[in-house]
Amino acid sequence: MNNAIASFILIVLLCTLIFSPFAALAMLMLVMFTAALISLVSTLTQAVLGHDSSTPQTDKK
Repeated sequence: MNNAIASFILIVLLCTLIFSPFAALAMLMLVMFTAALISLVSTLTQAVLGHDSSTPQTDKK
């Protein structure tokens, strides 16, 4: 299912690139901006909660 969705999105992007290269570039920039915002929110959330991803998680008994 994930491969079908990724293939569909890729086909839509390629068709957009054929018909309007600047629209495809704008769409790619929007995707990159969205990914950067998601990464920023994730990093800030981990910083506020004090989660250190460099230390392995162990079960405390």
